Amino acid sequence: MFEGNAAALQRLAELNPLCMEAEEGGGGTERTTAAGKRTTAGGGKSVQGAERLGGEWAMEANPAWIAKRLERLDRIKAKNAAAIAALEKPAITVTLPDGKQMPGVAWETTPLDIAGALSKGLMQAVCVSSVRYSNRLKGVTEIIEMATSPDDDVPAVEESQWETWDASRPLEGDCELQLLKFDDPRGKEVFWHSTAHMLGQALESEFSARLTHGPPLENGFFYDSYLGGNSYSESMKATVEKKVAHTH
Repeated sequence: MFEGNAAALQRLAELNPLCMEAEEGGGGTERTTAAGKRTTAGGGKSVQGAERLGGEWAMEANPAWIAKRLERLDRIKAKNAAAIAALEKPAITVTLPDGKQMPGVAWETTPLDIAGALSKGLMQAVCVSSVRYSNRLKGVTEIIEMATSPDDDVPAVEESQWETWDASRPLEGDCELQLLKFDDPRGKEVFWHSTAHMLGQALESEFSARLTHGPPLENGFFYDSYLGGNSYSESMKATVEKKVAHTH
C-alpha cells in the first residue's frame, strides 16, 4: 500500500525494533505472513530489507529498543507540533448530520471538542469520527493512510469523500462531521483496533514481544506475537491486563 513512496517506507521501517536490532548485528528468522500461520524461530541470513525474528532472546520488561523508538517518536511529535503552532488558525464551520453548525478553529478544534460542546456523555462515548471537508486548508504534514488489514488497498482520499478521523485530531477546515460511538460498526472496529494496539504495547513493554499480526475482529481483537521459546501463560495474562488497564 506504500508502493512508490520510498520515503514513507523508510520512516516506518526505522520505527521497527527488528530494524533497530539489525543495525546492531542482530539476526534471526523470517517472519511468516501466510494467512493462518504463526511466527516460528529459525536460522539463516537475513535478506536485505526483510524482517527477521529470532537470534538471542531475553524476555524482559522495558527493553532498550522501546526507549529508542519512543525517542524518535518524541522528536517527530515535537517537530510536527512546532510546525502546526506556526500555522494560521482561521475560524471554521463544522456541520453535524442534523444540519446544526458548530464554530471551531482550524488546527485546534477536535471532534471531541465538538462532542463535549454538545454533551459530556457524548464526549465520553465517542470512539472515532468521520469527516468530509468542503474547504480543507493546506497543512504541514504528509498523511500516510493505513489500512486495517495489511492486505487492504487504500485508495487516495479525495476532498469530497468521507475520512475516518481520530476524535482527538484537530480539524483542518470547514467540514461535515459524524461522531461515531461503539454501537456504530465503524466505531466498534476502531475501538477493537485501538484495543489491539494497547495489547501489543503491553506485550512489548512487559515481555519484549515481537508483534506480528493483530487486526480487529468482528467481536474483539488479538495480537499474534513472537516470544522466543516461551509460551503465553496465565501469569503473563494477569500482567498484560494490569498494564492495559493503566494505558491511556
